[in-house]
Amino acid sequence: MSRQGLGAKGFADLAVEGRTKGGERLEKISAIIDFNRLELSLKRRLLTRRGRPAYPELMMFKALLLQVWYNLSDQALEEALSDRFSFRRFCGFSLEDQTPDAITIGRFRALLGKHVDKLFIKVMDQLETQGFMLKQGTLVDATLIEADVKRPKGGEVSEKEPEAGWGCKKGEYTYGYKAHVGMDEGSGLIRKAALTSADCHDSLGFYECVTGDEATVYADKAYDNKAFRQNLRSHGIKPRLMHRLYKGDPARERKTALNKAYSRVRCSVEKIFGTFKRTYQSGRARYRGFEKNSTWLKLMAIAYNLKRATTIFEQSQRLTG
Repeated sequence: MSRQGLGAKGFADLAVEGRTKGGERLEKISAIIDFNRLELSLKRRLLTRRGRPAYPELMMFKALLLQVWYNLSDQALEEALSDRFSFRRFCGFSLEDQTPDAITIGRFRALLGKHVDKLFIKVMDQLETQGFMLKQGTLVDATLIEADVKRPKGGEVSEKEPEAGWGCKKGEYTYGYKAHVGMDEGSGLIRKAALTSADCHDSLGFYECVTGDEATVYADKAYDNKAFRQNLRSHGIKPRLMHRLYKGDPARERKTALNKAYSRVRCSVEKIFGTFKRTYQSGRARYRGFEKNSTWLKLMAIAYNLKRATTIFEQSQRLTG
């Protein structure tokens, strides 16, 4: 789905749309997560001296989830909420209700920003309680995200996006940010997500992505660090960090074999970045500024986990059915 919007539908089509695959998936998500518990948390955190948002907090939060899943701009989301029955039903709007405009959507996302970490934890607590989390291991990795500005000359900083920085992967330079994630081995759920400037080394996001209650941590050669291994072992966590290989190293053959074994597990984390970049179109930053992009990363993580949880549930139903 493009950022420009969804095709307009008449209300005669709405009842039919409610039974489409997309509508069914939204219903399954609503069945897995107790949004009422999230609503209480949202109300406590977003109630300010200026009063409550123009629309109920939970409705607005659900709208932001739709924005991620369907890759919509604020304007496209406004239009979709106006004429898509499945969207209105998921958020809780009746056919007679007025829906938020693009400006209201943007303001709510900004208001949510400093609270989105706590909201992510609330969602993960529910998924863990329901048995979706395995905690056998955490797969740590990072990916570059191009800034939403014209790329400045090599080494320079953009005046329009000064919080971004230069990063390099496989000889290709990117000006922007770096998304770090810690994925639960087995379930594929995102346990941690953090944003840094692209000029920060992958290893600087390492501890942001380790929770401390996993049995094992997997990561690629960028995280090959003696201190990391020692710290993990001191907490009873097995370090499965791939090794850099050097000529003349007497343990080179053993390390090569270990790298192959670790890589077979670690590579699963790439599925998350594939979804972020292909489905959610986040290979390029959606916004300017660290805080806005950090909020968007956490929203993507929440949205990804909710859809992943429905997939896990469907798979378990097929196995037991």
